[in-house]
Amino acid sequence: MMKKVLIILMVLCLLVIAGCAADSAGTTKKKGKLPTALNGELLTEENGKPPAGESGKSPEVKKDSGDVTITLPEDMIDRDDISEAKKKGVEVTENDDGTVTYKMPRSVHSKMMEEIEEEFNEVITALKEDSEFDIKDIQHSKDFSTVSVTMDREKYEDTGGMILFSLSYSAIYYQIFSGAKKVSVELEVKDAATGKVFETFHFPE
Repeated sequence: MMKKVLIILMVLCLLVIAGCAADSAGTTKKKGKLPTALNGELLTEENGKPPAGESGKSPEVKKDSGDVTITLPEDMIDRDDISEAKKKGVEVTENDDGTVTYKMPRSVHSKMMEEIEEEFNEVITALKEDSEFDIKDIQHSKDFSTVSVTMDREKYEDTGGMILFSLSYSAIYYQIFSGAKKVSVELEVKDAATGKVFETFHFPE
């Protein structure tokens, strides 16, 4: 499920990069802010609420003593994911409002979070190995609340905004599914030549 989301995000980021290159004359960069994502901001609320889909609904994660319940809006649901979840013994409820609720033991949720983290790290590796971006290193905290990128400063001027968009969205999604009480990510960009931080972003502001 999350892997499909990440692939889509990466494709969108590459398309936006291409669009920005073609229309650079009319593009204005704002220091300290990432560009908005398609039809909305990365986060919909200043208090750190998870980003909502086209339906306007946000994912919800609830934890009790033994189970974890995740409710996804309709536009974040794949029918194949529902079938796969049922095969793994996850209790799936299709609600009247179009949302789907997954209920699973904490052990299953922990395994899911490990898989999401692995997939995020695969995205990080792909970015680092792409010569177009010239990224030297990407580090993140265990909960993905902080991300540090070391790259060539000139390359950053051309593609850095979209790279940070991809990383911040990945971090936000990890936090959503982990059940974080407040979704928040801080990103810093270091100059590969000097090792000094020259840009810092925080979402939500």
